[in-house]
Amino acid sequence: MPICFSSRIFVLSIVLCLSFPPCAQLQRQVFPRRGDSERIPVALLFWYVPDHGDLDTVPPYWHDPGFRGAMRILHLEHKIDTVWFNIARDGVSRELEQSIKDGNFAFVLSKGCWHTPSDKFMRSTIIPNKPPNVKTGIFPACSSPPPDDEGTGGR
Repeated sequence: MPICFSSRIFVLSIVLCLSFPPCAQLQRQVFPRRGDSERIPVALLFWYVPDHGDLDTVPPYWHDPGFRGAMRILHLEHKIDTVWFNIARDGVSRELEQSIKDGNFAFVLSKGCWHTPSDKFMRSTIIPNKPPNVKTGIFPACSSPPPDDEGTGGR
């Protein structure tokens, strides 16, 4: 049975979760190094090649107001600062890996459908090699079921 996931559900679940007191306590446990007034650094890993122009001049854009709205709400209301890493650009994968090793992020989120470059990179490189204190999450941008090779990232 396919797993259906919409951006509206993503927004609602994040906002609701962070709004309830038990989840606020969980947020403090997940990110224990940060005080309540400090912001949470998050890396967003994605793959985007524009239909026109080049990677240096065209900013990433999804025709997905739910996802964009969720990211805006997380930033404005939940003290989450997101740095976007487009691994379609040369050298960005190495930059992201080094930033994670240097402890610049408490959380790394990947957006992309199963077996896309961002999914493969996240599951085959980031998750197995990240420091233990860095949390990770995969935001499947599709309604396909998870692949049989969930742990490998599609080798």
